[in-house]
Amino acid sequence: LSIYVPPMRKYSYSNNINAKNEYNNERIKHLVDTIRKNPLTTLVLSNNIEDYKSVIYGMKKTLKSHTHVDYNRDASMFQTFEKGTSNKYVIYGAEKLWTGLNMPGRIGMVVIMKPFNKFRQIEDPYYTSIFRNMYEETGKNSVEMFNSLYRYNTCRDTIQASGRIMRKEDDSGVVMFLSDNK
Repeated sequence: LSIYVPPMRKYSYSNNINAKNEYNNERIKHLVDTIRKNPLTTLVLSNNIEDYKSVIYGMKKTLKSHTHVDYNRDASMFQTFEKGTSNKYVIYGAEKLWTGLNMPGRIGMVVIMKPFNKFRQIEDPYYTSIFRNMYEETGKNSVEMFNSLYRYNTCRDTIQASGRIMRKEDDSGVVMFLSDNK
């Protein structure tokens, strides 16, 4: 199992649509370049649907040689992959795709779009209200605890995702972290 972290620019969390497009284009370029070198199916995993959906359209447009499947939406396309033998597939997913997929010899690369960093939505009103309520009730700052749990879940999910590649003793592949932090 090889781990690959391509160098990426730091993503700015602004509402600037141009910055988001540039970031997604950079991710698409890394995905396409690496998938072209991979003879087996690629899983593109994220912690949320919106994140992987931000690259699907560009991937379909750029990498026309592969079938692109949204696991959370395209059940019949995924079943075609499962029953077939072709490996020119890129399967995108969140949640269920991280665990339980048993395709020995079919998955050659797992791309993790979920970063190893602090939770990025701390300024979101939903989360600030949770943190404020926790502080008012307990007198404890729960932000660090929340970040710690988030990183733990990221590590656990990454190990699970890596297991999608290694289903039998002679399987091998690449885990690519498509994130702007090391």
